[in-house]
Amino acid sequence: MRENRFVLSDAEDKELDAIDRERLALALDLKVFGKAFDDPRPVAGFGFASQSHGSYVIYRDGSGNLFSDTGTETSFESMVKRLEGVFPAGPEAKHIIGTHPRGTMMVLDTGNPEKHIVLRPQTSTFNQVHVYDIATIADLPYVAMATEGGQLELWDMNSGDRIEVRELADVQPRRILDGSSLDRIVFGTNEGEVREWNKVGDSTTLYRHVGPVLDLQYVAARDILVSSAKDGTLIIYDRVAQAVLDEIEFETVAYRVHVSPDGTHVIAIPSLGIPYVINLETMEGLELSANSGADIVDGQFIGDGNLFIARQGADRLYIWDVRHGAAIAEIQPQLGGGLLDFAVSEETGLLMVATTENTVEYWDLKSGSYISTPIKSEKEIAGISVSDDGKRALVALNNGQMVDWQIDRDISGAYVLNDDNLSG
Repeated sequence: MRENRFVLSDAEDKELDAIDRERLALALDLKVFGKAFDDPRPVAGFGFASQSHGSYVIYRDGSGNLFSDTGTETSFESMVKRLEGVFPAGPEAKHIIGTHPRGTMMVLDTGNPEKHIVLRPQTSTFNQVHVYDIATIADLPYVAMATEGGQLELWDMNSGDRIEVRELADVQPRRILDGSSLDRIVFGTNEGEVREWNKVGDSTTLYRHVGPVLDLQYVAARDILVSSAKDGTLIIYDRVAQAVLDEIEFETVAYRVHVSPDGTHVIAIPSLGIPYVINLETMEGLELSANSGADIVDGQFIGDGNLFIARQGADRLYIWDVRHGAAIAEIQPQLGGGLLDFAVSEETGLLMVATTENTVEYWDLKSGSYISTPIKSEKEIAGISVSDDGKRALVALNNGQMVDWQIDRDISGAYVLNDDNLSG
């Protein structure tokens, strides 16, 4: 009727809008989970728990919701009173851990939502200890913690028990290699050492920085460790040869290290500096081009590792080709506002940009341009996530609800999330 330019009444126009809206929701396979809160709750973390266990959102007050693929909701009240971060852990990402550097932590079993575990690192009933780092153990429902007092602890996520603790008299563990095997736990210390803790409880020094170790990564394809430290150094260590392959010095603190999926490239991110990429095949390095020295955060490799994306400042993303260091894209929100969050769907070749204007915009990685804005929300967006298979996207809203939809580059319409969806 609209196409034939019939004059429609307000009621008819509204009815057609509703039909178009319903069709778009069906095309997106859009689902809204949860009920709206009267007052916003700060989000500690959210995402897809695993391929088989739906999605989750956990708030800083320790409460949260689990949602099955069919929308079944399991709510839980606060197990702990404050959280700073959340991450999936254990085999198949079955567990969700809520963390805090000084306080009780929680573990949620997504396969058994009624099972809530509390972890209490402490020296006595009332004295909590500082937790410098927490990391998963490969193929086991265990986590390792670096705690104050020179301790390295092992905890069972199924029982909540501390199953082992080692006190190191001469060093303070600070950073643990995520995914270490149980019999070879690698960790960095405040004193600059990178050590390996073996199954008999001995700790062997592999190599040393001068300052505290800030990041520690493993290149499985080459059996190489890469670590950065507060003294501005980056060290590449061959575990087979038991030798340092290279040591690079930056003018500022090197606080983050990224390893490409194929194990070919390593990127170090100095504070207020230019990202530096090392080719592990040739051991040659070069700087990635950038327009300013603003902090670069939230970096990740795309695909096999030839492309690297990261946020710089509050309003832009860069994509670099790490083979020659050039920035091939500088991305800002298309419809205005600042950059809130982003996620990559390699399955569809799309970058999803969430903005402070509460929109989600699709940017095509192949063409290097925006192609659509599928989601607009009348409620504030907290962040965006993409499923492991790259087929579905998820946004958390500050009103406590979650929105899940199928990623499809061929859908050009914009679905507006309003009180019809979000009234609770």
